Amino acid sequence: MGLSGSLRAHSGTVILGVEDGCVSVTGLVLGVATVATSAHVVLLAGLAGAAAAATSMACGQYLSDETEHRAAVAGASWMLAASAVSAALPALPFAFFALAPARIIAVCLSVVLLILLGLGRAHVADSSRFRTIAETVGIAALAALAAVGISLVANHA
Repeated sequence: MGLSGSLRAHSGTVILGVEDGCVSVTGLVLGVATVATSAHVVLLAGLAGAAAAATSMACGQYLSDETEHRAAVAGASWMLAASAVSAALPALPFAFFALAPARIIAVCLSVVLLILLGLGRAHVADSSRFRTIAETVGIAALAALAAVGISLVANHA
């Protein structure tokens, strides 16, 4: 099976990896950036979160695939790649910009990635683009709001 065949066979894995990586780290960096005074602190938290999320998702995918006698290494590799790239994306603006503009850029990059993911989901599932985009972005918004809310409450406790 070639690369494109492998990607098609693992499209659900890639969708989950992109969604989990982007949503978890976007929530993390926005939560930390809500109370942080330094972009560097947010960058470190985001990159550490991205590494942990991508590794955890890949290990989980491997164990799941191996349990069900599927191509465990291939599934884990797709999960690692999808999670790592999408998880790093919301953290990267904090390497190049001050805290305030980095927040905005991180949100914009994440929304663009999530819209593209929604379009991909619609294509794979042959479903409504509007609905899949709205679901994908809406789920991420809930996660980000939860992280920001926890940060605000914890910071004032």
